[in-house]
Amino acid sequence: MVLLVMITTKTQAQASAGDRFNSGLDSLQEEIEDLWPEDVKLTDFRLRFGVATGMVPDYTGSDNYRLRALPIVELRYRDKWRLYGTKLTLNTLKWGDLEAGPLINLRFGRSSSRNKALLGLGDIGTTLELGGFVRFRNDKMLVSADVRQALSEAQGRTVRFTVGHGFYKDGPLAIAFALRGKYLSRKAMQTNFGVTKIQSAKSVRGFDAFFTDAGMSELSVNIVGQYRLGKNIRALGLLSYGQLMGDAANSPIVTKGVGSKHQSLFGGAITYQF
Repeated sequence: MVLLVMITTKTQAQASAGDRFNSGLDSLQEEIEDLWPEDVKLTDFRLRFGVATGMVPDYTGSDNYRLRALPIVELRYRDKWRLYGTKLTLNTLKWGDLEAGPLINLRFGRSSSRNKALLGLGDIGTTLELGGFVRFRNDKMLVSADVRQALSEAQGRTVRFTVGHGFYKDGPLAIAFALRGKYLSRKAMQTNFGVTKIQSAKSVRGFDAFFTDAGMSELSVNIVGQYRLGKNIRALGLLSYGQLMGDAANSPIVTKGVGSKHQSLFGGAITYQF
C-alpha cells in the first residue's frame, strides 16, 4: 500500500490537517493491494515514495478546506510488517485468511491557531498510540478493525473499522470501495469535540460548555482508484464523503456556524516503487 509520511518538520497544525488526508488515502490503497495481491511483490523489502496533494478541512468538523501537498514514503518487509504513514503494524498471528497483530501509531494533535473557531480552546498535543489490529480478506472482500490507546494528551481510546470491496479491475486500472467508521471513548470524544467550562470562558467564539459521551464519531464512504503508469509508477485518486455522528456532530465547533457535520476529502498521488 501507499504510505503518506510526514518526513519533513511541520507545525502541529499542518500535521493535523495532513494526517486526515493520509489516513483516507493510505487505508483505501491498502485495500486495493489486499484485494488484488497479485499486483504487489512481497519479496523481501519494498520501498515506495512519491508525492500527494488533496483538499482537507482545517480540523475534523471544519467547513474550511485547504490544499495540502505531502511527501509519500512506504517501507514494508514481505507480509511481516509495514511502516506506513505514522503507523507500524506487525503481522504476528495468521489463520488462513485471518491475520492480527500489534500496532504503534504517532497521532498528531490539533493547533488552536489553525482556525478562528478553535481560538481559546487550547492545543491538543501529539501523542503515541499502542494497540492491535485484526484483518480478514477473502477474494475481493476485506474486513479490518483496530483498537488504539493513546498514552497522553487525553486522547483516550479509538476503534476504527473498514469494510472494503474491489469492484473493478481491468489491466492497469483498479478501483476499490470502502465503508469506514470510527468510535471514540468518552475521553477521546471530549478532547476532540467537547468544550470544558474553562475553555468556554476563554473561547473567542463564546462557545457554551459541552460535555460528551463515548460513541461513534464518524462514518464515511470512500472510493480510490489506482492506475499503473509504468512497471514501478502508480497514480492514485481518492474521493471520500463522511458524516459526523453523535456528540461529534452536535459539538459547538461543528454546529455554531463554524463547521459542518458533512466532511469530504479528495486528492491524488504519484508513487514510485523500488
